[in-house]
Amino acid sequence: MNDLAAPELVAGAVDGDPSAPVAARLLVIVSGDYGELGGAMYFLNGLRLATPATVLLPASLRQSQSPIDGIAPRVYDSLDDIVRVVDELRPDIAMMFCGYLLTIGRRLTLLKAWRLRRLLRQRGIRVVTSDPFLGMLDSPKSLRFADILRGSSTGEAGLAVRLLARALSLRLYLMGRLFRHDLHIYPAPVDAMAPGRRLPYFNASRPKPATHAADGAWLFVLSQIDHQMQCKRWGVERFHELLAARLSDAAASGARVCLIGPAGVVKALTGRVPANVELDSAASYRDFMQRLSLARYAFFWNHYSFSIIHRVIARQVVFFFDEGHMVSILPSLRDTGIQTFYGGWTPPSLSMEQRLDSADLVSRETDTLAQFERITRRLESGLKPSELIEHVAS
Repeated sequence: MNDLAAPELVAGAVDGDPSAPVAARLLVIVSGDYGELGGAMYFLNGLRLATPATVLLPASLRQSQSPIDGIAPRVYDSLDDIVRVVDELRPDIAMMFCGYLLTIGRRLTLLKAWRLRRLLRQRGIRVVTSDPFLGMLDSPKSLRFADILRGSSTGEAGLAVRLLARALSLRLYLMGRLFRHDLHIYPAPVDAMAPGRRLPYFNASRPKPATHAADGAWLFVLSQIDHQMQCKRWGVERFHELLAARLSDAAASGARVCLIGPAGVVKALTGRVPANVELDSAASYRDFMQRLSLARYAFFWNHYSFSIIHRVIARQVVFFFDEGHMVSILPSLRDTGIQTFYGGWTPPSLSMEQRLDSADLVSRETDTLAQFERITRRLESGLKPSELIEHVAS
């Protein structure tokens, strides 16, 4: 186990830049989205700075252990917490993962987010943000939250749901306007986007491939929001029935099987799956990443989970049951996302209603890994994190 420990968790082993550490003081502010935590850690891992980066996480993402070596995140609950750190650190660069999402939840109102951006501008701090919407958030009407907000109910969304959906869409659009003049960064080529303000980056981590032993783990990863979408599609009980069946298929292969998902899913499946299926709703980021690096197969319900980039770069197989919630929220992402992240390749989907067959999965591996090789060559055109920081600082 130790010599297969996830290399992407080892600071100093990733950026691959032997030059002197970058002198810029970096503050990283993570929104309440778990995927953005993954994006921040992917960027920071191995980044050599003369002064270690300061990372702020909301309480909802508080970690029981350091996400990666060399990073000890601090927790913020309010604008005042962020301002205190800005005053203490006096950063050169404030990097948001993602600035658009800072007001989702109860930590910051839209007004307080604007106050934060004004403060950073007044202090001469350069602002950078990630952008899960790929520059396509050009109108509140671009976003569709109603289906997600009404959960597993069927029929038309009620008035309260429609009003909340509109409010969320407007809030995200206004946050996009707030950061429109700031540098946007992407973990994939963005050739079709406006140059100058949009830069791709690539962290040259080359984790040791997981061994393909017969008992290699099968890891299933289901987020809260994708669980809601699947329950909406299938109905709650039917989806849990199908999920239990697919986990049982995996267990029948003799593999170690783990589902990482919401607490409600773990509760619903307890007693309905074989004993060799582990159900985990409380994995830390570090634990999750180690499981991800060791698994023979990883199964997702979302094409755009940030975790997938680690599997792609490491040439480790991923299978999908669905394209995911981001396409439901932003339908225009369907084509642009496939072009941007997958270079035009649409990952094939497995059926929730069909048995998982080991021979079938093996037959799919060759094409998937060939695509991952091609995709990684495209990703490598991005700047190293150290190069990007130097570019911003200069």
